[in-house]
Amino acid sequence: MGSNDTSGYYRKLIPQWERVYPSTAALQDAWDFYSECGWQDPPKQLAAPLQQLQWNTGRILDYGCDTGVMLQFFAQHFPQATLYGVDINRSALRQGRGLFPELNLVESDGLDIPFRDGYFDLIFLCAVLKHVRFEDRANLFAEFRRVARFLYVVEAHSESKRTEEKHGFTFYYSDFREELGATLTELHFSRAGTDFLALYDLSGAG
Repeated sequence: MGSNDTSGYYRKLIPQWERVYPSTAALQDAWDFYSECGWQDPPKQLAAPLQQLQWNTGRILDYGCDTGVMLQFFAQHFPQATLYGVDINRSALRQGRGLFPELNLVESDGLDIPFRDGYFDLIFLCAVLKHVRFEDRANLFAEFRRVARFLYVVEAHSESKRTEEKHGFTFYYSDFREELGATLTELHFSRAGTDFLALYDLSGAG
């Protein structure tokens, strides 16, 4: 999917990812962070949109999974699901494999998703979209449509297109709801503190 130039941009960020992440090894730490961002009841708020899912393969992918800690949330709600994570950060994946040996954690170079068409029921995309360059997003969304039926996005809420330099990264903000809704079918949208939660049906999107 991605060109060498696209993959090269993200590969250059690997040392910075490994300096900053892995972020946490405990799910409670994630809930504490969300609470600091203004969420009222993080586990309940995160679970609510998932009632609309329809299951086929029973597989979930966390795209940009870090250690895979958020997959523990999905394991609690869907104990029969097979859980996968992809990340560019080898250090985080190494730690995650030690912490959560039951997970299938895979290194992914750049924006390609190394799985066959229709492999997943759900992709979870948490705090990742703002790291993806504007010009790469159409191809990334096409890759999501290729491998999954549903996409669940949690991201910092934004209503304007801008870039921001922070912690050694460039963040690419946009009106995320408008951007995603231009090509994907929205099933749920809600605000939680400074973030938004959105569920999309990828079937037939294009």
